[in-house]
Amino acid sequence: MGYRCGTANTGRVDGTSRSVCSGEGKITVMSGMYEKLVDILVDHFAVDRGKITPDATFEELKMDSLFLVEFLLVIQSEFDVKLDDDAATLTDTIGHVAALLEDRTKATAQ
Repeated sequence: MGYRCGTANTGRVDGTSRSVCSGEGKITVMSGMYEKLVDILVDHFAVDRGKITPDATFEELKMDSLFLVEFLLVIQSEFDVKLDDDAATLTDTIGHVAALLEDRTKATAQ
């Protein structure tokens, strides 16, 4: 069974919503950053949205190292952050990259 994701107000004080993914007996609250990454994968790289989950690795999505470099370049452009070439590997998950980007964007905002 895969993940099913939707948007829900998760009781945040600012009234914003977050993605809530459930599957395999657990519920994961994902950030808006995760949703943005999913949109980039779908819109820029034609990845099937149904195959993308927080725990999916780039390898599982049948992506190679050239794809990963291009993906990181798009992310840097979209979010105006600096990422090293080795910031993510093929065995990293989409959720891991979302968390990394949240940390980087918070650091640049301060």
